[in-house]
Amino acid sequence: MTMQSLTGRVTMRGRLMTFIAASMLPLAGFIGASVVSEFGNTMERARSDVMQAAAFAAGRQAQVFAASRAVLDTLRRSSAVSIEGGPACEKLLAKIKDVNRQFMSIGVTDAAGVITCHNVLRKPQAFTDPTLIQRILSDGAPNFVVGNFMIGKVTGKPTVVVAAPMRDAFGMKNGMVFASLDLEYLAEMAATTSLGGRRSIAIVQPTTGRVLTHYPKAAFALGAVFEDHPLIAAMRSAAAGGVTESADFDGPLRIFGFVPIDGAETAGLMLAVGESKAVLLAPVRNHALLWIGLGAAAVTLALAMAWWLGNVLQLRPIAKLTGAAARIGSGDFGARVDLTAWQAPELRNLATTLNHMAQRLAAGREAERAVAASEARYRLLAENTADLVTCLDGDGRRIFASPASVEMLGRTPEELMNGRPEELIHPDEHGRLGEMMRRLRAGETVKAVQFRYRHADGHYIWIESSGRPAEGGNIVFAIRDISERRKIEESLAEANRRLAALASTDALTGLLNRRAFDAALDGAFAFAAAQNSDLSLLMIDVDRFKTFNDRYGHTAGDDCLRQVAAEFRRILQRPGISVARYGGEEFAVVLPESPLSVAIEAAEALRHAVRNRAIEHASSEHGVVTISVGIAALAGGKGPASPRELVRRADRALYAAKAGGRDRTEIGVGEMTKAS
Repeated sequence: MTMQSLTGRVTMRGRLMTFIAASMLPLAGFIGASVVSEFGNTMERARSDVMQAAAFAAGRQAQVFAASRAVLDTLRRSSAVSIEGGPACEKLLAKIKDVNRQFMSIGVTDAAGVITCHNVLRKPQAFTDPTLIQRILSDGAPNFVVGNFMIGKVTGKPTVVVAAPMRDAFGMKNGMVFASLDLEYLAEMAATTSLGGRRSIAIVQPTTGRVLTHYPKAAFALGAVFEDHPLIAAMRSAAAGGVTESADFDGPLRIFGFVPIDGAETAGLMLAVGESKAVLLAPVRNHALLWIGLGAAAVTLALAMAWWLGNVLQLRPIAKLTGAAARIGSGDFGARVDLTAWQAPELRNLATTLNHMAQRLAAGREAERAVAASEARYRLLAENTADLVTCLDGDGRRIFASPASVEMLGRTPEELMNGRPEELIHPDEHGRLGEMMRRLRAGETVKAVQFRYRHADGHYIWIESSGRPAEGGNIVFAIRDISERRKIEESLAEANRRLAALASTDALTGLLNRRAFDAALDGAFAFAAAQNSDLSLLMIDVDRFKTFNDRYGHTAGDDCLRQVAAEFRRILQRPGISVARYGGEEFAVVLPESPLSVAIEAAEALRHAVRNRAIEHASSEHGVVTISVGIAALAGGKGPASPRELVRRADRALYAAKAGGRDRTEIGVGEMTKAS
């Protein structure tokens, strides 16, 4: 029996069922492709979402470290905090601790590692982590250091210590101020970004393998070590952040996004946000089951109806359906099926599905044509613009460079292919490049970042680079030569610096002028009043200067003022002190955070220095040039109500010194009576 004879025995209903089953195959393929596409899109969205969530949560944690740094910086500059300790120091630290929930304790150590001031401890004792002190006191150490995990001696709780160096009056490091962070507080902050516990959030130190915090709370203790955990291995291999699939520290499989925490670089802390893979894929599985169920139901119903309506009236719609399917399969996406309302619902549903599929395929073809046209326009622009256009792949290597590279860099596009940006950028700017790449990898558009690029002949040119993420993990850069603009900007900046110096400097003595003195005094007075700290002001006058000018001439008078100013600069070298020519032969000195006793010592040192300079003054009762000094001060922020009143009080003291015989120091009304 031949195949032809066998085919001839198939009934009409059998043939109709066979035709319908064959027509359903494209629908089944479309359903399968939709499920696979939805799975891929869901995973891609999940990776993007956890990376964004990690960046957001890390930003919240970075605020804690930034606030901690600001508190420690304020404390180490406060006159009440010192390595000598004392009740005032302890009281201030206790107050600061009470208003900063992130701290469990705050203290100060000397250079030997002994805690000399603490919000709780009242007896000196050795600091728990001597290596942190060594790091703080080492040359070149940053002004804010995050230590490793430890168990606090005072609290008995797990913690991470942050510290800043203390400095003496000469700017030398002589200890540190520290605070122990409450890891449970950091975990509470993480809870606010966990979407009600759906996301797992952990702070990790990849270098040691320690998990410092974990939310939701896990069975292991804070600070537990997971040396070979896949998530920690991924963090070690991607210090700038990334995404990975891994079991959580407490077991469940998750998709993690992780980024470094700004402000905690010295400890290498990173934050990871994880989403349950099973939860993320549950909608995809449900959709897949729904699609499969719908497809199976449609096929079953179509076959049943075909068996029931297997007559001549069905041949025409079947012919239409099979003909349309064939046209679509051959690439004619304009094919459509139009069935009347009295046709079987299964056939009309199949016709609708075929029409929708044809519409989507037609839209896909138009999209491909649009992409091709866009790429052609992009290449036309890139090849005819003066700016250099480059494109990097996911590995950071160039896969495109426009012809402008020849004029800008002296290199052909072929020479630039497969190279990396850091190979041509000046070594001093690799950090800036790394930050730009990090932001671009995070999905940001970055504009107008300036670098020095090495020309083919070896010299560097200034360029301005803007970048944006592109499809497929690529990054597109537009690079412009700004060498001439930089030269003009640098010339303008230098001119502005010179103008600023001239505007605040006395031309004769090189000291601050009156306007700069007023600004310095206003700032120091406001700080002292706000911080309840000390502030002293010296008003100084060269004795018998008019008779000096009359006897020796104005040229000698100018030289005399320059010599006096030189003595002032030699004696008053402590940072923060402002020395100004107040007017004529009168000078003024602002001594921030300096009590009256320090002001008296400074005044006497200046007076003796000028006298010992032995500038001849035959018209003076002392035979040499001398000065008289008037002092006024704020004690703990208390005293004159305004900077002008402080000046008047010092001025009155100066007049008293001159009336008392000159070459002496007087303290203004309101301070204790004293003359030297």
